[in-house]
Amino acid sequence: MGPDGESIDRLYGSPASGGSMELVNRDYTRYKGGIHKRAITCKDIDKTKFRSHVYVTDDDRWFNRSGMPINKPTNLVGQNEDKKEKEVEKEIERSIVEASE
Repeated sequence: MGPDGESIDRLYGSPASGGSMELVNRDYTRYKGGIHKRAITCKDIDKTKFRSHVYVTDDDRWFNRSGMPINKPTNLVGQNEDKKEKEVEKEIERSIVEASE
């Protein structure tokens, strides 16, 4: 429910335990399109960066991790940025392995 008791779009499901996501529209119908997980970067209270995620539908509706509607985040991780971070992580792992040999 929204702040004035009106119906809202809401995401339900348990993808972390192998379940699927389901969007119930404000008119109580089930959404038939795709739902995708997107990475975002956040800052902790001590300014440490960490990753979280949001969900977006094929028709460009955005939801937070608890399934509530949100505006499109400005802190989305781009595909290029995501690849660079993975490359850095692999390089760090290689360095650790080489140092232990």
